[in-house]
Amino acid sequence: MINEIFSLYDIVLTYCMQLALVSFFLLFSYKILKSKDEQLNLYFSWFFIAIALGSIAMIVYFTLLIVGVFEIILIIFYIISAFFNCYAFGFLYIVNKIIIKSSITFQKSQINNYLKIYAVSLILGMTFAAILDKITFKSGYIVLNIYFFLFIIICVLLISIIPLLRTIKEIYNAMENEKLKEHFRIFYLGVFGLLAIFLSEFLINYLNIELLRIIMNITALSSIICFYLIYKGLIERFK
Repeated sequence: MINEIFSLYDIVLTYCMQLALVSFFLLFSYKILKSKDEQLNLYFSWFFIAIALGSIAMIVYFTLLIVGVFEIILIIFYIISAFFNCYAFGFLYIVNKIIIKSSITFQKSQINNYLKIYAVSLILGMTFAAILDKITFKSGYIVLNIYFFLFIIICVLLISIIPLLRTIKEIYNAMENEKLKEHFRIFYLGVFGLLAIFLSEFLINYLNIELLRIIMNITALSSIICFYLIYKGLIERFK
């Protein structure tokens, strides 16, 4: 069992930050759902909903860490949080594919098949990686094994991130309206910033270097800016 001692500052900061993130994500989702393009905004809103679910799972994880529970329970909630954070990028890819092909040619069956394959790949891969080698804890932080780290990087890159970046480039090159291009550059910047934070978090959880964790905790706050840039850059497409 784990029963780490956290300062009141750590507890308040973690809860406030995570709850603030959840609030932002749900607010963005609500605003997107009010836009006119039903299919596009549905999947775009699910990007933020998935991130919100990941943050909620992290709140539960942190609560259980404070209370003190068996490691396996903590690992399960960490995997749930990691799953939603990774899965979210798939929704951005779908949004871009719909923009390129339109909702008529990019059929719902294709979307569902993609989401199913991505979900099953993540669940099976992360579970198998956690079984292959022990995921440990140090000073209240999770320490990933090499299999888990490599799987996350390879799976997410191949299934969502690389396809996402390709569609972003394809959409941008096809745009003729300079105002839309400007907004899409904002979206592009937000995606790149978020990807840097996203991949760095898994890398630091694997390397387990305290100084890097401190730096990451500070820079992670900038993720709010990245999410806003993604929202601001794409929401103009729906107006």
